[in-house]
Amino acid sequence: MSNLKFKSKQEMRYTALHRKIVDEGFRFNHYYYQSRAGTCECGQVGLSHHFVLANPDASTIILGSTCINRHENYAHVFKNYPKSWKGLMSEIKEYEHLFRMIKSSEEYKKQKWKLEDLQKLRKEERARQNRQTNSVLPYLEAYAWMTGTNFLASLLSQAREGRRLSDRQIEVYNKIVDEYNAKNDITPEIVLFEYDDWASKPHFEDDFRIVTPYLRLGTYDQDTLNRLDGHDQFSEDDMRRARRLLKRYRKQMHVIRGARIPDNRTDEATRFNNAFDRLKEARLIPDV
Repeated sequence: MSNLKFKSKQEMRYTALHRKIVDEGFRFNHYYYQSRAGTCECGQVGLSHHFVLANPDASTIILGSTCINRHENYAHVFKNYPKSWKGLMSEIKEYEHLFRMIKSSEEYKKQKWKLEDLQKLRKEERARQNRQTNSVLPYLEAYAWMTGTNFLASLLSQAREGRRLSDRQIEVYNKIVDEYNAKNDITPEIVLFEYDDWASKPHFEDDFRIVTPYLRLGTYDQDTLNRLDGHDQFSEDDMRRARRLLKRYRKQMHVIRGARIPDNRTDEATRFNNAFDRLKEARLIPDV
């Protein structure tokens, strides 16, 4: 501590305050929002966000957002108490998104929030977002396919990975869908029907994945195949890459179709032959 030079009296106040928090065992107690009416323990006035901390003796202090996120002197002040401060900051960070939600809601602003209340609210919020994501997923799949919009494709990837979509993402999704429906005079039911009809039939991406694992590819073409493997629906650029790869190895595919698939894998051979025939009928595999 002797080598630490403080730049201002304000920094010294912050340092003394944070040391008090750790020395006396203060922990997060509750939070509330009150528009520009409070005062921080350090003397800062006009607080909106009130982080209330309490120690084992039930004494409380109020911190503003500046103090609760002050980092300049942490390495010196909390050198001997890293776990204590880390635990407190972890609690605060865990509920930051709920603090923002409370600020935006007139109903939530009217009450104080205990730690256990925030934990319950967080679980309820996660459950609501899960329900919201699951309810929109079938339509998201259909519209991502129908519109070819990169944003919807990104949302679909997130949802399939089990990640919850935020309210803002749902809002943008609804805007894209509404504009598409109005422009094309189409309804969600029609889009869903057409997608289900398309998904129930073999299409290029499926046939491509059936035939390519048998090919002896060079490094460059293997990189292309790996890139395409993660795409449920090919863009025009993806289609061009896939077609070039199929045409480059068309002789191998003819040989494979004739004799290279072992007899004990008849179902696999049938799938390969059917996919091969569809690709050839579509003139994606030229005659040798």
